[in-house]
Amino acid sequence: MIYRIAIWMTGLAAWGASMIFVLQQSLFVGLTDRNYCGPWGCGPPVEALLSFHAFWLVFFAGPVAVLSLMLPPRRLASAGFAISVASAALTIAFLLQRRSLWLARELDSPQYAWAFARHELWTLVDFPIVQFFLAGLVMMAVGLTQVGWQSVSRRQFHQSAVNSAEI
Repeated sequence: MIYRIAIWMTGLAAWGASMIFVLQQSLFVGLTDRNYCGPWGCGPPVEALLSFHAFWLVFFAGPVAVLSLMLPPRRLASAGFAISVASAALTIAFLLQRRSLWLARELDSPQYAWAFARHELWTLVDFPIVQFFLAGLVMMAVGLTQVGWQSVSRRQFHQSAVNSAEI
């Protein structure tokens, strides 16, 4: 019991330290000497964006790891699929809402449509839609991988039981 508590406390401490570590913008200094800009304006410095996006990835890594250990594989895959679909819908709704604001200012240009979407998602650090989507994909992949291994091992077990019965 104490061993389990020590493992959980160590994991929690490492997770917290990792989140603090990635928020140190000095890790990313020197990667670029400019801000992320486009016809819609400039965003925050690239180092700050990298720090926040890395923070959200580490933030979701902890719960994904715990859920991967605690949930049955099929339920993990289903939860990952639901999270991915929900975050994809949120992403589309967010981009449509932002696009309507952009069109209201008569800044429509087809050549900037994808650049605008990239800019909006890249500078969106308050609500981690993309990282949430990635967490769902990882959960789905881990769950499906475990389901695949379980079905293979069951077939092998069944086949070996049939072979031993024939002998």
